[in-house]
Amino acid sequence: MGMPATTDRYWTPADLEQFPERDGNRYECIGGELFVTPSPRPVHAIVQELLREELHQALRAAGQTLRVFDAEQDFHPTATDLVKPDLFVLRERATASMRLDRPDCMVLVVEVLSPSTAARDRGIKRLLYQRAGVPEYWIVDMDARSIERWTPDATSAEICHEVIEWRDPVSGAEVRIDLLRFFAEVLDEGLPPGAR
Repeated sequence: MGMPATTDRYWTPADLEQFPERDGNRYECIGGELFVTPSPRPVHAIVQELLREELHQALRAAGQTLRVFDAEQDFHPTATDLVKPDLFVLRERATASMRLDRPDCMVLVVEVLSPSTAARDRGIKRLLYQRAGVPEYWIVDMDARSIERWTPDATSAEICHEVIEWRDPVSGAEVRIDLLRFFAEVLDEGLPPGAR
């Protein structure tokens, strides 16, 4: 389950350094709570892989110095919190030194919902990313075939069913994803009638 592992201790990123690296689980700590999430379902991994490729191709085509990372990398939005987003995009100035703990360099975070993480992704992690000032946070909902878009000051999500577009205000790099096509590819389906 993707629930807190314990509530009788205040967990820090330093504590997580002592955990096994390759046991298949994802370890995160937010507000002193330890969260342990098992390996994702295959469809989760497919979404993550295809979305990473979409972002990577768009950013590479634009010739921009933004980099796409996945959950293999830790991110420290604060000194006491450590999360492993499914995908995130950083500015080059953070990646040149491989410092992935600079909230000011984080431009986009993506989490793919799973049954064990949905409440956390929409709750405590969303609030953490908003407090850290992450400019844009996407929540991919496979069941609804949509992406929820959050910004730091938003009190509700913008729900995107057909297309999601993102533009980095600093570099001008742009990403446009046809969600009808994207979800059809994820689920290995033909395109729905009327889709581009």
